[in-house]
Amino acid sequence: MNKIKFLDKSLVQKIAAGEAIDRPCSILRELLDNAIDSEADKIEVFLEEGGIRRILITDNGSGISKEDLKICYLPHTTSKINEAKDLETIQTLGFRGEALSSISICANLIITSSTTGEDSYQIEVENGIEKYLKKQSAINGTIVDVTNLFHNFPARKRFLKKDSVETKMCLKVFEEKAVTHPNINFKLSINNELRKVYFKESLKDRVQSVYGEIIENNKFGKIEAEYENVKMKIFLSPPNFSRKDRRNIKIFINRRPVEERNLTEAIIDGHSRILTSRNFPICYLFLEIDPRHIDFNIHPQKKEVRFFDLPFLSKQISNNINEFFDREQNEILQDYHNIIIKRQLTNDAHLLYPKDANLKSDFQAYEITQNEASMLNKPQNNKITNIIEDKVKFENYNPIQKDKPSFKKQIQKIFLETSTTPNDSQTPIEKHKLRYMGQLFSEFLVVENDNEVYFIDQHALHEKIIYQSLINSKKTIQKLLVPIEFKVECEDIDKILVSELKEYKKIDIIVTKTKEQTYQLESIPNICNKYENVIIQFLKTRKSKTIDSLEADLYATIACRQAIKRNDIIGFEFSQFLINEFINLKLKYCPHGRKIYHKISKFELEKSVNRK
Repeated sequence: MNKIKFLDKSLVQKIAAGEAIDRPCSILRELLDNAIDSEADKIEVFLEEGGIRRILITDNGSGISKEDLKICYLPHTTSKINEAKDLETIQTLGFRGEALSSISICANLIITSSTTGEDSYQIEVENGIEKYLKKQSAINGTIVDVTNLFHNFPARKRFLKKDSVETKMCLKVFEEKAVTHPNINFKLSINNELRKVYFKESLKDRVQSVYGEIIENNKFGKIEAEYENVKMKIFLSPPNFSRKDRRNIKIFINRRPVEERNLTEAIIDGHSRILTSRNFPICYLFLEIDPRHIDFNIHPQKKEVRFFDLPFLSKQISNNINEFFDREQNEILQDYHNIIIKRQLTNDAHLLYPKDANLKSDFQAYEITQNEASMLNKPQNNKITNIIEDKVKFENYNPIQKDKPSFKKQIQKIFLETSTTPNDSQTPIEKHKLRYMGQLFSEFLVVENDNEVYFIDQHALHEKIIYQSLINSKKTIQKLLVPIEFKVECEDIDKILVSELKEYKKIDIIVTKTKEQTYQLESIPNICNKYENVIIQFLKTRKSKTIDSLEADLYATIACRQAIKRNDIIGFEFSQFLINEFINLKLKYCPHGRKIYHKISKFELEKSVNRK
């Protein structure tokens, strides 16, 4: 007896419908795609009870003729393609001819439409069967009314979420379609309440309109790039806005939202210098790719896509984001537009002169006696003596002050070694708007600038200075006299390490696998001398990221270990060095993405105590 048999036609349709339509937002996605493909420039959406009870969409597009209405709900009927080769150049959002057929199986479907110069007609379909086709009062475009979703699929209906959750899912789909089509007016009403309206605008403005609330209406940064067969636009939130998950990383390819792990990782890697590993960026990536180089025909809802050259694309995304934030750091910071630093130092010294004597490192007030004041006002030679004898070298300079000298002697030394110039009666101290106030909580450097106060994280700042020095140093390979053996406990890390051994050679780290999960460190960069253990720990714990981040991650780890820590009390001279580098290098974030400083204005401070 034969066990294999042909399924009933209605059963086949139900199975197919279940693949394409799983909840209200699936219907909304399909119907919005059809409205957009009809070249409409005005689309309105009405939802009731999360779309379970009703989804109504109106558009002013090209419409559907009477003859097409008769067959539009049948399986595999479409106006988008004619033959197989059309799949290689498809430009429309829909093309399979499954949407209306699946919807008519899962819910009650009424379509009212007309084409230019023709009468309007209405068709109702239930359980995939036409109930009527009749003439209707004239309309411009198409109205699609879907009601009672899964009324004939009780098991499927039980798995739907509550109305509020389904509404959120529909809202997400609506926003994704609106943001990718800024040339269309969109309107959304939920339970007879108008919720969203988007007018025609540029892509940048549409991104701001749809997602601006997430970053409290701050402006998104924008990156534009173009390569052969690819156009790229990236919108980035300010670095101080991040999330604990990846939900606000969105990727759109040829106006379709897609899920692509490699591109998501590239975006995260591009932010690695400004965000910590536990934070994720708010980023929207828009790609326009020649249809011949991608394939959307691999997922029922077109959420996945195959690329012709995914590694190249990932690398460009990561590099573009990195370069964007590098440019931002290298520009003159708006925070410092009022700072005028006039250097009059010999031997390339970098010293900020204090405006007055409030420099004690424990941030306590100190009064200068009349006798000491007379010493400070005593004219000296017309030369500003260099207090910092040599440029600070990270490898041998110990900034931690073990035995602090008398603060009175510090003041005397600093001021006795400065003088007025012959052509100017004012001292350099009086010229500067920037004042170093001292060290706070053995953790922050406090700097006053006009009507603002900066609290600078000493560890984050020193860490970034060291990191910049390491990255910019000339490097050579240094072979270890005795290779160091180490073992990797985790199989996943072992696989990652094996896959990246060749890449480590490019940054002068030679590692050889000797046996199962066991390796030898044989060579390192010369600037990493004495940091073999840090490198080994880095190799044993590195999680999978893009190859481009290898060097940056390694030097960030070394810089973190080498930098001064919180609760380290540092001397005045080293504090001045840090502050100079902070301004000269225009630093904002540590290598791990943490903010280096926090700024408070005089206005904010006065307002907090009700003086404003």
